[in-house]
Amino acid sequence: MQVDDKTLNEIQEAIEPDAMTLALMLSTSELANYSDETDLNKAIEIFIDGYNIFTETGVTPGEAHMAFRWLFYATDGYFNDFVSEIINQFNPPHKLAKIDGVLGELQQHKINYIVEQIHNDGFYVFKNKLSNAVCDRLINFALTTQSIPYNPPFTHQKTVYNRQNLLAPTYHFDELDLINDPEIQNLLTDTSILAIAQSYLGCKPIQDLVAMWWSTTFEKQANSAAAQLYHCDMDRIKFIKFFVYLTDVTPENGPHCYVKGSCQSKPPELLKDGRIADAEIYQYYRQEDIVEITGSCGTIIAADTRGFHKGKPLNSGERLVLQLEFSNSLFGGAYNSVTLEKVKENTSFTNYIDQFKHTYSRFI
Repeated sequence: MQVDDKTLNEIQEAIEPDAMTLALMLSTSELANYSDETDLNKAIEIFIDGYNIFTETGVTPGEAHMAFRWLFYATDGYFNDFVSEIINQFNPPHKLAKIDGVLGELQQHKINYIVEQIHNDGFYVFKNKLSNAVCDRLINFALTTQSIPYNPPFTHQKTVYNRQNLLAPTYHFDELDLINDPEIQNLLTDTSILAIAQSYLGCKPIQDLVAMWWSTTFEKQANSAAAQLYHCDMDRIKFIKFFVYLTDVTPENGPHCYVKGSCQSKPPELLKDGRIADAEIYQYYRQEDIVEITGSCGTIIAADTRGFHKGKPLNSGERLVLQLEFSNSLFGGAYNSVTLEKVKENTSFTNYIDQFKHTYSRFI
């Protein structure tokens, strides 16, 4: 991915430690307790070199990303937590005067409670929901805007979703189309969402992904490409995702499934990169800890998806989900830079981005 000078300047404004600081602090940590010292040191060296390139170019080398993923599993997440603590020292959270939005008017004690639940369980289902009117407008967007039927290795052109002629297990929308939607802009600049994100991350968050997709009954069996097998996400150092159900979600049409507490630690036998079969999960976790999150249209979920999770294959119906992701760094997987010139004119949206430049550092 090529990054122009303007984008690079914006990224370099992000408040993160430099590679030398990271290297010094990692060298004095207890990471050697978690893996073979030679392999661990080599992986940390590759990570540091890649992090240095990232701070200079805005692009994470593939080898550094893979080393970072290996370190997550080799240390059962300790590496990510340690680096996140360093980032937090350089990047304190925003000072928010009033916290009020789609999640309600949030006092600090309520935010602390929600963050603790996410920390312990890996997810939290909010009592407040997106209004039916907003859901209806987003459903209409999803029924009239072209999306990409996703069913590798088969390729499809963009098309308008047609439930009578299914082409793939999932249909994914272009991120810029989503960002141009006024309802999604309202959510992107919602102070209550921002407050939960930064409290969980412990620093100014970076908005790094907007996604929305249809899940369908194209296949009855679990599809790996559609994320219907258990896995952990590891695109960023630390992150939090907000999922919004835009259709009613029952056990029959693809609830988000989460293994409660697996964001904290995992059995050594499951510390591996890749998809994991249900049978393996059932072998190491109690049935009551494997949660299917159902909910009516408008349900909002916050989750740390470094814990084991999946989308359940659909037996009937369909599911439309919106996802907003915030992280503590853009290091990791590829991300999209958003050119504001391509965003439909919305003064309140651009003013909010200007107010919280670090959080929207990929918006240029």
